Amino acid sequence: MQSHTCFWRRRVFAERGVVLLAAVVALAAAPAAAQPELAGPPAAPDSVAQAADSAYSELLERIEALEQAQGERELEDLRRIAEAEAAAAQAAAPAPAAEAVFTSGSRALQALNPELSITADAGLQLAMSGAQPDTLGDGSGMIFRAVGLHFEANLDPYSFLKIAVPVKLDGVELEEAYATWVGLLPDLSLTVGRFRQQFGVVNRWHTPALDQWDFPLALTTLLGDDGLCQLGFGLEWRMPALLASSHTLTLQVTNPMNDHLFEGSMVGVPTALAHLRNYWDLTSSTYLELGLSGMWGVNHRPEHLSEDDPLFVAGANDWRDTWVGGLDLTVSWAPLRLERYRGLTWRSELFAVRKEIPGDRVQALGAYSYLDARLSQTWVIGVRGDVTQPFEADNGGKLDWAVSPYVTWWQSAWVKLRLQGTHLRRDGGQIDNRLVLQAVMSVGPHKHAQY
Repeated sequence: MQSHTCFWRRRVFAERGVVLLAAVVALAAAPAAAQPELAGPPAAPDSVAQAADSAYSELLERIEALEQAQGERELEDLRRIAEAEAAAAQAAAPAPAAEAVFTSGSRALQALNPELSITADAGLQLAMSGAQPDTLGDGSGMIFRAVGLHFEANLDPYSFLKIAVPVKLDGVELEEAYATWVGLLPDLSLTVGRFRQQFGVVNRWHTPALDQWDFPLALTTLLGDDGLCQLGFGLEWRMPALLASSHTLTLQVTNPMNDHLFEGSMVGVPTALAHLRNYWDLTSSTYLELGLSGMWGVNHRPEHLSEDDPLFVAGANDWRDTWVGGLDLTVSWAPLRLERYRGLTWRSELFAVRKEIPGDRVQALGAYSYLDARLSQTWVIGVRGDVTQPFEADNGGKLDWAVSPYVTWWQSAWVKLRLQGTHLRRDGGQIDNRLVLQAVMSVGPHKHAQY
């Protein structure tokens, strides 16, 4: 920086010398230039002195202007050089060592705990004229269904765990406990454990998360009171979009634990299920979902008995199969940015069962359909219709049907109250009329989750 300053000073002094030399030459040449070639009177001395003073003053002003401009340039150059040297010194300086902080970590252990959600599901039931204790439940009074404990944890970037344990008045049971590995292959996941199976839509949901107080009549009649919930493994593949916006194929192999359709044993001939979900975005506010379900299993395995064995019964020792089919359709509308205040959902499912029994078979059809309308952020109304054949042989021409209107009030994100009436008419003239006031209270990150 000093050498640069000296250079500029020498340059300024040189320029000053040149200017002064030019001034002297101009002053020396001025009298000669003022003399004409022809003889005449000489110029006045005062005029020459005034001209010299004027020229000298002009030169001094120019010198001062040059010095000021040069000084400003010099200062600007020095400032830039200083900034560059400071930046270089800062970049070359070593980073200060981080201060070591020691913590016990005892309070951070709770971060390793799974996420816990708790749901209490209860109701007040009024059994009106014609109600039978063995159809929709007991008589009038308080109904406590369960307190559900739901655990969920992301074990690592590749898997997560879910556990659902309902605590009832008559004991504790394990409803679901499964682990899912994601990303085994592109768009492929693996689930292992006990889970509610992906047969249709509603069978997968937990009771407190239903849009109504209870499961549809066709589902409980044909698939069993608790639906399909078994132990095994499943694969879910998000297929490339072909004829719809998305396709999802689910394949599940489980033990035949459902005694309504299959063997009802922990170990036996595995059951196989396939579900294809097709999804379309009709508009920015409306979607359509169409699903196909199929399931096979064995409800009886023949014992190794000879015809001479007294326990042998002709026809009763054959293999007996069970086939179940399903079709589900959902159309839902919710305006963009107003889905919390307006919405309309129409959902329907059809079930078909063919179960072989000794010397005969049970073939039954059942369906339900409901319309669910959101009027505001807190009020939802709807109505569900059910129709099904009894789960028995020789049920041709027999039908059970029910109508269930309901209204749901979301007191908050944690509490919902529902009032539902049900008129059930069974084949043969048996009539049940019920009115239920349901209260569901949930806390936790997965409250009211329909999964």
